[in-house]
Amino acid sequence: MTAAGWRLYVLQDQLESARQERDAVAAEVEIQRQKNDALAADIAEGATQEKMQEIARRELGWVLPGEYVFPIGS
Repeated sequence: MTAAGWRLYVLQDQLESARQERDAVAAEVEIQRQKNDALAADIAEGATQEKMQEIARRELGWVLPGEYVFPIGS
């Protein structure tokens, strides 16, 4: 009887661990879905001038003529 009780305890612990892992994976899937939706919206919108400038600034550090960049922090 004690062995069966211990086995049940171990199985319940495994089940709880599996539930936590499922919840964590579900949260990751939701984050990725939101990223995919944002990318799909960007694709549907097409390449606008504003979007190209935003990407150039963020990814390449580019600035428009006459703009100055003041680094923050060291």
